[in-house]
Amino acid sequence: MVALLPRRGPTAAALVAATMILSFSACSSAETDATPSPTVSSTASLDAAPVGSCDDGFMLVDLGATDDVAPSLDTSSCDLVSIVGSTGTVVLDEVSTLVVEGSDVTVSVQDVDTVQLAGDRNTVHHAGEAPAVDDQGQANTVTAAAEPAAE
Repeated sequence: MVALLPRRGPTAAALVAATMILSFSACSSAETDATPSPTVSSTASLDAAPVGSCDDGFMLVDLGATDDVAPSLDTSSCDLVSIVGSTGTVVLDEVSTLVVEGSDVTVSVQDVDTVQLAGDRNTVHHAGEAPAVDDQGQANTVTAAAEPAAE
């Protein structure tokens, strides 16, 4: 015995096709840019690092936010001091790593272990032992400071 299945017309086939198309399109996006972009989370802080004060072992010195001659800064609790900007003078006491990102910056530091220079025509004078130097710029100098005058 042969069972006959009811024959469905073109309307039913069109309805099934339309349902499948709509189902698949709901899961896709028309945007073709595959490059992810950063988003700000609700817990992220948009505040910049404090300038001229040591926070969690880090100090940022922004020469664009200071006068041409910056005051002497207490860096005794800082592992890393980063100086950004150009054309300025900074005086530091002791720091583990000094990073200078700019040009025409003069830094006097009592004691420093490592100096990283990413700019041109920067000068670092140190009073302690000679630091390890990573110079990625041109015409930079790292020299021992002259001995202080006897009293």
